[in-house]
Amino acid sequence: GIEREIRESELTVDIIEQNETEATIRIELRDAETGDPIALEDPFDEHPRVSPIGHEQRDGYIMIGDERVETNASGVATLTVRSPGSYTVEYHPGSWRTHDPAYVGDRASVGWHPLSTVSGWLTLIVDVFRYSIPFLVALYAGLKLGSFLHIPEERYL
Repeated sequence: GIEREIRESELTVDIIEQNETEATIRIELRDAETGDPIALEDPFDEHPRVSPIGHEQRDGYIMIGDERVETNASGVATLTVRSPGSYTVEYHPGSWRTHDPAYVGDRASVGWHPLSTVSGWLTLIVDVFRYSIPFLVALYAGLKLGSFLHIPEERYL
């Protein structure tokens, strides 16, 4: 018989820092209606069953890949990833029966690739040049050897 308010959540994901080996992802979770942060972190985590009076604890969590993340009191979480690719971040809210207001889950995506940075492109160019040097030397030597052993066509007539 108790009515609960159900609200939309707003999940945003941004890359705040990246280089050719890793990227730092910033995840922010807010109430879509009021803009207030949705905190998932339990500041009293050492005693999970004990909670001060008046402290509202949320059971929800955020998944990114296989990793579970919780936002802090500001509704923000950061995570460093080392594998390039596309990442889907999904908010799994706690039960609507035990939270007031209750939230609806949300999903957002972000992609990271080393070639999305200038240093990534420079690294690629340097690596391609460095690994092609033995082939260029072999090609040059083959052309020089071929011109040295060149037999005129008149000899076959």
